[in-house]
Formats: sequence, C-alpha cells, structure tokens
Amino acid sequence: MIANTTCDIYRAGSAPPSPPDVASVPIQLVANFAKFRMSIGQGLAREFRFTHLAFVPAGTDVRDGFDSGTSDPLLADMLYVPDQSGTAFVVRFVQRLGDGTRKLYLDRTMPTWPSSEL
Repeated sequence: MIANTTCDIYRAGSAPPSPPDVASVPIQLVANFAKFRMSIGQGLAREFRFTHLAFVPAGTDVRDGFDSGTSDPLLADMLYVPDQSGTAFVVRFVQRLGDGTRKLYLDRTMPTWPSSEL
C-alpha cells in the first residue's frame, strides 16, 4: 500500500474537536464516484453505497457498523481526511485483504461549502 494522505479515526459517538481514537493513519484514498452512481441506479440501500475506497495498513483499528451485529451507519467509525479538521467519511464496510491490509468502503459526508476539501 502506498499512502497518498492521512486520516484521523473517530468511534461512534465521538467527533472533532475531541482527540481522535486513532490518529494520523497513513491511507491510500481512491475516489470511486462512478461505482456510487451505479449503486444508486441499482437501488442498493444507503448503508451499502460508497463514494471512495481507502486502504489502511494491517492492524489498523477501524470498524464498520457491521461490528455491532447490524449495518447501522450510526455505529460505524468516521474517518477525517487528512485530519480532524478535514472531510468526513462514514466507514460503510471493512474488508481484510490477504496481506492483512484493510480495504475500507467509505461514504463521504457533505462538506461545508465553499470548500477546498475533497
């Protein structure tokens, strides 16, 4: 994995300006808006839609809503890129790859406009 930015991770119920639960994680962030548009057309439920993918190092403690036994996005972690003052993403799903790297399916939240954020 080659990182192109960093993120701060917040657990459900925690948010900036509080300190992050996991700080300064190197990530490779990839926009995937075309897939997001296709999923809307196919009628997927909101909790299965994503706008971006991120790859994080093996062992990074990041959780999706499925960790609670449900797909509730209110129980999922939030990533803030590049840090707690950046753009927020809901972690929709965490997939563990063969080498231990984690592939995150993210849904970007609405940034405050005007914005130079993602």
